[in-house]
Amino acid sequence: MANKIITIDAGHGLNTSGKQTASNLGTVYKEWSLNDKVVRKIMSALANYNGVEVHRIDDPTGKTDIALNTRVSKSNSLKADIHISIHQNAGKTLLCPSK
Repeated sequence: MANKIITIDAGHGLNTSGKQTASNLGTVYKEWSLNDKVVRKIMSALANYNGVEVHRIDDPTGKTDIALNTRVSKSNSLKADIHISIHQNAGKTLLCPSK
């Protein structure tokens, strides 16, 4: 069976304006920091499967916000069978994973 190709990204970059929890909730969490943890867990779980190639197509340091059209182009160029883009939505409360 041919390899299945999965591309994944953690959404917006670490310093993308407005992509964080509200400061009135106490500690400010950047969306990318939360998404990065999810992406790393998914990639770790998928590493256990034979015949699956996983490519992270955002900046894994979060320092650069890779534009959506660039991520789409990269996913298409890799001929991905599926693309996963992790995002968080704003809300009044937030459960944050431990550091």
